[in-house]
Amino acid sequence: MTGFHHQNSQPTKNIATLTDLVPSNDHYSSVSNASHSEKRTVTIGSLDVIVSPEASVRISPWRRVYEPCKYALDFCLGMLLFILTSPVIVVTALAVRATSAGPAFYTQTRIGKGGRQFKIYKLRTMFHDCERIGGVKWSVPGDSRITPLGKILRVTHLDELPQLINVIKGEMSLVGPRPERPEIIAVLEKSIPHYNQRHQVRPGVTGLAQLRLPADTSVESVREKLVFDLHYIQVMGPWLDLRLILCTVFKMCKLPLKWLLSLSRVPGERAVESTRRQLTLATN
Repeated sequence: MTGFHHQNSQPTKNIATLTDLVPSNDHYSSVSNASHSEKRTVTIGSLDVIVSPEASVRISPWRRVYEPCKYALDFCLGMLLFILTSPVIVVTALAVRATSAGPAFYTQTRIGKGGRQFKIYKLRTMFHDCERIGGVKWSVPGDSRITPLGKILRVTHLDELPQLINVIKGEMSLVGPRPERPEIIAVLEKSIPHYNQRHQVRPGVTGLAQLRLPADTSVESVREKLVFDLHYIQVMGPWLDLRLILCTVFKMCKLPLKWLLSLSRVPGERAVESTRRQLTLATN
């Protein structure tokens, strides 16, 4: 059918702001061979991104019991879902190849637990090599880089299905904070205190912040999502993960989500307020 394409871009200047992100090279290198519990520094051009799993917010004892079990649960459920959705992935990949130039799949560098880099797998929804011209930036409504088919894939989230491979490999979890690109982390960690605390756990295909809040469009939107991400890290457990996965299925099927989030008592604004206060105290 087609191979995977690694989406990258060419360097021109240092990263300044998220509204002016520019292409960077593909030589993201970890200059530390530390373990998961130690700080890692990811070098991007002249910028050093320090990624640390250290926490300044309270962690529930339940998380320490559940987290080791979550690897096995993710592998088993991820494998089952990948087998069930493989026909959908194949048909969608063929449609991507037939409707726009370039490969059906692409890989992209993301930051995972403890600052470890990994290649995320996705179905291509943008025109091939579009970042060589426009640089690295968030997608916004009406983004001209998105293909006609890509708009459908993004609305239905079918482009995310290949990430089940990352779940099977143990690089991602089914539920967790959204994995971010190192180019963007280089900016966010300078703008948002304690941003890198979200790297205490494996990133997820879906998550509390992704379901409760819209897609990232600014530093402020990421700042709000961080509160939800850290709250999830505090209270993560099998019952919460099950509810979040169920809500994600509803979202993919375009079924009413708001009432289900409330009915299943998925943490919302009021629930995360304690985490927001802890984060404010840690910042001050």
